[in-house]
Amino acid sequence: MFEKKSFLSFLLFLVIFLSVRQIFRSNYHSLTYQSEIELVEMRQRMIDYPPRYYRLAHIIEERPESRIFFKLQSTFFNVIDLKSLPFFITPLVILGLFKIIQDKHHAFLAITLLIPIVFSLFFGPENISNNYSLYPFIFLSSIYGLASLIKK
Repeated sequence: MFEKKSFLSFLLFLVIFLSVRQIFRSNYHSLTYQSEIELVEMRQRMIDYPPRYYRLAHIIEERPESRIFFKLQSTFFNVIDLKSLPFFITPLVILGLFKIIQDKHHAFLAITLLIPIVFSLFFGPENISNNYSLYPFIFLSSIYGLASLIKK
């Protein structure tokens, strides 16, 4: 039906198109930008340090590297949030992911999962509510998971 290279090329095009479209529809801020909520959270974390580590708290919390780390961490967990999926698709997606890893389809995994995550991490919106660049992965891995269930 499809050649493997042409299918992967189509997937790559689709994923990059959706990722770029999502980037242009998002509110991009620099990775070191902090909203008021993030500033309050940072100050609260600094207060939680013991008094003798106050200097260490400033070194850890106020450095741009740590702000970038905390922003990437929160964005990553917003990107891979499975709660937004319908409850009957989530097991199929997880089963499909394990089956894809077991069958060593690394190119498929890199194209449909890693590229959208990297795009979303570095260029994504502050609050990812519709991360539709992951839809090809969700759709194809749920089909893969369903096919592995039917084979048994």
